[in-house]
Amino acid sequence: MGDIEEVCAGIGWEFSGSLLDVGCGTGRLARYADGYHGVDIAPAMVAYCQAQGLTASLVASPADLPDGHWDQGAMLSVMTHMDREHRREYLFALRPRVSALLVDILPGSNGGDIGRMMADAEEFYDDLTEAGFSVIATFERQARSAANHRYYHCV
Repeated sequence: MGDIEEVCAGIGWEFSGSLLDVGCGTGRLARYADGYHGVDIAPAMVAYCQAQGLTASLVASPADLPDGHWDQGAMLSVMTHMDREHRREYLFALRPRVSALLVDILPGSNGGDIGRMMADAEEFYDDLTEAGFSVIATFERQARSAANHRYYHCV
């Protein structure tokens, strides 16, 4: 079982319908979606996805997220590289665009560096609900980096 399958099984998430993949990287979630749109801050990742025939676009901030509505949104191993202010901006920008969201954080005291930014789990939960999401389930998984990721299944 791969890491995505393990997370989905642990949190009760099933990919279905269209997907907005924020921080898409190589587009590895595209195989789970009926309609896929990946976004990333790295031009090379967007170009890679496009070369694979995937819809992908470049974003520099939450304001750059594409207009539209997707059945699901995923933001995996992205909020682990941003501070609380930026996490909140993305949550509020995602809410009108997705019906359900799969997202993760590195739980701990807020702070760190860009390579490993921790998030206070209680504050993140509050940020999710303030943005209009309801948390259905959470799941913790030990990553190869030795940090526990906490995943949230939200609607």
